[in-house]
Amino acid sequence: MDTIRDGETKSFELDADENEIYVKIDWCKTKPLKIENVENETIKLELGSNLSGWRLLLGIYYITFKTSEYLYLKRK
Repeated sequence: MDTIRDGETKSFELDADENEIYVKIDWCKTKPLKIENVENETIKLELGSNLSGWRLLLGIYYITFKTSEYLYLKRK
């Protein structure tokens, strides 16, 4: 749908139905997040990396074998 840069915030209008959202970077993407949109409701999402601390050492493993667990997308 669009490109989001590091630290950037964007707004999107969704249908008033149930939507499935995911974020993709290169060949890795988040697990789909189902969102039931209510008219005139604002939904805030947070995107980040599951690799922090000692998990940084497993970066190659995650981007090769666990591509859907490299990033997370959740409601704020």
